[in-house]
Amino acid sequence: MIFKELLKDAFNLIHELSDASEVSNEEKHQALTDLVADAIETADNVDEFLPLGFRAIVKAGLDNTTVDDYQRRFLAQPIAEAFYQLWKLKQGLLA
Repeated sequence: MIFKELLKDAFNLIHELSDASEVSNEEKHQALTDLVADAIETADNVDEFLPLGFRAIVKAGLDNTTVDDYQRRFLAQPIAEAFYQLWKLKQGLLA
C-alpha cells in the first residue's frame, strides 16, 4: 500500500516538474530523490514496533548519517530514477 502511494506521489511530482522549465534537471532529480528518501526514512521507524531490548540495537544500526547517506545513494536515487523511467514509459516518451 505504501509503495502505491509513493508511486502515485512520485508520478504527480514528476508531472508537475516536467512543465517547470525554470527548474534544472538536477533540481528535479533532487526533488524526486527527496520524496523517495523521505519514504525510506519513514520505514526506518520500524524500531518502534520492536521490544525494548532490540529497539536500541536497530535504532543504532539504522538511525545514523552513514546509513542515511547509503540509503539515499543506493536506494532512493535508483528508485527515483526508476520512477522517472516508468513515468516516461507511461507517457509514451520511450521508444
